[in-house]
Amino acid sequence: MEIKFSNENHVDVVQLSGRLTANDVSAIRREINNFIKNGTANLLLDITELEFIDSSGLGLLVGSRQEARKHNGDLILLGPKPEVRALLELTRLDQIFSIFNDKAEAVNSLH
Repeated sequence: MEIKFSNENHVDVVQLSGRLTANDVSAIRREINNFIKNGTANLLLDITELEFIDSSGLGLLVGSRQEARKHNGDLILLGPKPEVRALLELTRLDQIFSIFNDKAEAVNSLH
């Protein structure tokens, strides 16, 4: 699991790649929560390179969105692969998260 932070057009971007499993959740949660508390609370979570996510990873997504909202922000998702999107749909998280396939459109939605 790899995590990278960047800023694009004044929007904070968190890019996750690899496999998001229970082994990685605690460390990533700390990093994302620190980022929310020290930066803007509006985050674009780029999951275009995320190959797999388990239930703990889904919990991380939900918890991170809640944390962003506590700080008057939001967390949106960019580019889930078909397998990840299928899991989001199965768990109905696609109805909670704003999900985009176009990065420019996602960035604009947070302005």
